[in-house]
Amino acid sequence: MRTLILSLAMVTTLAIPGFGCETAELIESWCGNDSPPIILGRPVMQFDWATPDEHFRIHYDIIGDRAVFRPDEDVDPPDEVPDYVNRAADYLALAYDSLVFGLGFDPPPFDGDLGGDSKYDIYLTEYTGLTTPEYPTDQYPGRPAYTSYIQLGHDLRTFRYPIDPLPLLKVISAHELFHAIEFTYRAFSSDQTAWWFESCARWAEEKVFDDVNDVYYDIRFYLANSNRSLYRTAGHFIYGAWLVPQYFDQNYGSSFIKECWEHFADFDFSMDALRYAFFDRQIDPDLAYCRHVVWNYFTGVNYRFGFYNEGQDFPATVTEARTHSTYPVDWISEPLPLENVAESYIAFRRTGTAKGTLVIEYLNMTEDRHKVCIAIENPQNEVAFSIYEVDTGVPSRFVISDFTASDKVIMMPVWIYEGTPRAHQTSYSYQAQLDTAVTPVYVEDRPGDFALRAVYPNPFNNAVSISYQAPYDGKCLLNIFDVGGRHLFGEEISARAGLNNIAWNAPDGLASGILFYTIDFGAGRISGKMSLLK
Repeated sequence: MRTLILSLAMVTTLAIPGFGCETAELIESWCGNDSPPIILGRPVMQFDWATPDEHFRIHYDIIGDRAVFRPDEDVDPPDEVPDYVNRAADYLALAYDSLVFGLGFDPPPFDGDLGGDSKYDIYLTEYTGLTTPEYPTDQYPGRPAYTSYIQLGHDLRTFRYPIDPLPLLKVISAHELFHAIEFTYRAFSSDQTAWWFESCARWAEEKVFDDVNDVYYDIRFYLANSNRSLYRTAGHFIYGAWLVPQYFDQNYGSSFIKECWEHFADFDFSMDALRYAFFDRQIDPDLAYCRHVVWNYFTGVNYRFGFYNEGQDFPATVTEARTHSTYPVDWISEPLPLENVAESYIAFRRTGTAKGTLVIEYLNMTEDRHKVCIAIENPQNEVAFSIYEVDTGVPSRFVISDFTASDKVIMMPVWIYEGTPRAHQTSYSYQAQLDTAVTPVYVEDRPGDFALRAVYPNPFNNAVSISYQAPYDGKCLLNIFDVGGRHLFGEEISARAGLNNIAWNAPDGLASGILFYTIDFGAGRISGKMSLLK
């Protein structure tokens, strides 16, 4: 039988206004100070209940301003605990199983007997979501780890979910639990914003509750402001930046996210932790970030197969700084101000039907380190892209042959992380023209480019040959998928500088239909489709 606690007084935590998770603002309030914020105390609630999985103790009210949603509803199961509290327990258990047992993250450290016992404490209060780091702990030696407790909304009906509070309760449970897990590695950072904390917590929502897709809400804020610094821009931007860990997950596996957090225990700045995680895997972090920049373009209405698994469902895509369809294009300077660890997108669309070659000149007159990604999209929905280092003070020249056979070319200037935060904006200029006399595809002073040459025959009956050009000797990774995304084939292939051919035989029993392929080669990818006709 539940016993009502007569005293409803509450000692509040640090009050932080805002919608959604408010953990970021608490973390950011420490940045630049000598010590973390002082927390006054935990909420005092009317009831508490140990969850069946023995991991959590949930504290809640049934009367007053913080009464849980439908406090008298007790049918699933009939256990003298409101169903809303039971659902919170269910969602927290699913998140714990997925993130700790499934992905191998360390569980939140014990807090002694605070909250009644050593179970992790959940308070259902007026906060939508808030995870409070409380005390340093030596449970994980050598780490700046903290104990913590979570506050979840007692009634999570919002403008996005005006009738049913359970979808938001699902994702907020996973989001805040991942914050508690993050604090086992590091609770406070000198990052100006808590972008890595929040982007990973959003990623965890999607990992645990992929059916809700609440993460889609914030994508537009991130993609529409791609020229803003990843580590200096706050608000909805850092929630939409869940695409960064999502890209890492899809390309390097969930274990890579864990490796990044293990490094974050040793570095006070998240960018340093990420770079060392890449170094451990012998991956160039600058190229990895540039590939993420390319992937961001092929989302929403720009979606093409071979990029984000759910990219076609995203409600937004990047904002193009400029779109050109008439040529020549005279010198244009920085169409969008570009901050560090940020990028812009400039599209060149084909014009007319005459054969022609697009020549782009890009000029960086600063000492800042720029890279340029060039993606070529053709009417068969094939995409090839390459990433280039550009010199300072002299133009870099990009030449795309038979431009009028393409749908468009996208140039993506990227200001690479400089090793320490940068507060200024960088500058660049470009011009473009059509030239009917130039035929090769190249970047000046390079032996060639990573580009598709042919898929023959297409449609094919059993065997198909994919021809591509590689700029230098190296390894390629070929993957083939069916129209439903099922992985049919994957193999690492040695490539030689120049023209290469891959012969592939469709397995017995594979039905006729559209197949998709991707070929990854260092700083570039080719993707496209082919038809199996039996």
